[in-house]
Amino acid sequence: MKNYVYFIRAKGGGGPVKIGYSYKPTARMAILAAWSPHPLEIVATIEGAVRIECRFHAMFAHLHSHHEWFLPSPELDAVIASINAGSFDLSSLPAGKRLPIKGPPDWARAA
Repeated sequence: MKNYVYFIRAKGGGGPVKIGYSYKPTARMAILAAWSPHPLEIVATIEGAVRIECRFHAMFAHLHSHHEWFLPSPELDAVIASINAGSFDLSSLPAGKRLPIKGPPDWARAA
C-alpha cells in the first residue's frame, strides 16, 4: 500500500498548510474538514511516508505554527508548485526531525 505526504490548506489558498502523510489523503482531509471552519483542499501529494513527512517538516521548521501546520509563504507555495509539476527532487530535502508539538496558535487562544 502506497503512502503519500499531503499538503492541505483552506480552499483559495493563503492560509496555513498542513503537511502530513496517509495512505488515503482524501479520507484524512475529510476528517480535518469536519473540524475546520473553512472548506479544505489537498494542494499537493507526493509518494512517501513518515520519513519524507519529517524531512518536509524540517525544511519548513522556520514556518512551523502548531502541530503539523505551517504558515503560508512563497517558499512553501513554490515547493507545492514543484510537486504538482512533477519536478520536485526529494534529495533536496534536509534530514528529518520531529517538530515540537505546540499548543494552538495565538489567534485560537482568544476567549
